[in-house]
Amino acid sequence: MYENLTGHCHWDILGLCPGENEYFKSFIIDVENGNQKNNLYITIVVFRLDTFEAYSYFYIDAVNKKDKEKWYIKTHEYLKQLGRPVDWQKPHRYCIARHAFIILRNEKFKIDLEKNKLNNNDIYRYTLISQFKEAALIKKLNGLSDEEKIQLFTLKDWEIKLKDKELNNYSRKDILFNIHRRTYLYKRLLDKEKFKQYYIEYNKEIDQLYGEN
Repeated sequence: MYENLTGHCHWDILGLCPGENEYFKSFIIDVENGNQKNNLYITIVVFRLDTFEAYSYFYIDAVNKKDKEKWYIKTHEYLKQLGRPVDWQKPHRYCIARHAFIILRNEKFKIDLEKNKLNNNDIYRYTLISQFKEAALIKKLNGLSDEEKIQLFTLKDWEIKLKDKELNNYSRKDILFNIHRRTYLYKRLLDKEKFKQYYIEYNKEIDQLYGEN
């Protein structure tokens, strides 16, 4: 994979930030040659500055590599359309869902365990640390306001649009995986009955969009 990247004919602009504002920062993650000579097809992912999640993505087609000013103009126009996230700088359902997944699934630990590379002390240490992290997560989760708990089970428009895209892009996979992790969070709400209907409707919407789990 490293050789593929270093051999990329547009390596010099991969990772370039074509625009940012007070809420978002963007990065070029893929570049392909366009249909016409010297034209490019650029994929740009937008990250939130408060949580640095992959928030959105867009494409710029038929742009010349030398005319970067047009990239910046188009990117700033797109960022302006996104507006201020409704949960800006608040405890955030996406980050909590991701944190829950990290606690539940430590790939290195899983691989080492399967290969019998861990002793009893390693297993005990990992288990103890995971329990502490999970306790902190549950405390933070239950400290959310009612409005923020509802957000846990409310799909955003940009999440819904994923159903129309191929899931071969890192940012899209990253978002979709976090959508499905919210079941773990619901089970750990102390007042889950209060949000049961939101959770039921959320799962119905997921099944309609992506098929039954």
